[in-house]
Amino acid sequence: MSSPDVCCCRKIRDPPADTASIEHHEMIGMAKKKFTDRQVKAYVLYKLKRKGCWSGKYKPVDSVVSWTESVIKRNGKRIRSLIEELVKDRYIKSMKGGDTISLNRKGKGKINRYLEKHLKNDFR
Repeated sequence: MSSPDVCCCRKIRDPPADTASIEHHEMIGMAKKKFTDRQVKAYVLYKLKRKGCWSGKYKPVDSVVSWTESVIKRNGKRIRSLIEELVKDRYIKSMKGGDTISLNRKGKGKINRYLEKHLKNDFR
């Protein structure tokens, strides 16, 4: 067993206190929680927005699923079905035969309202 002051991912004592490291460790602490479908959808939208994936810039669905699985209990089928629901609701656009997704630029206000309503401070 490792001691509590050893970083779980780097196996070193006192990992650097940079922003990415802090965010990573906060998300690891949240991984034990169960999130509602709306919170998972909000997280997917939040990550795509944060990465700047609007219309012309897109990300592979597999990458989005793996980002989400690192925070939420590992359940790729559930995440993929929620991404499909977001496509049906026109929050995101599916491209390249469904292999990639991006945020729908026409729904920018709708996306921001959805994030404000459902994301709250769960992932920020």
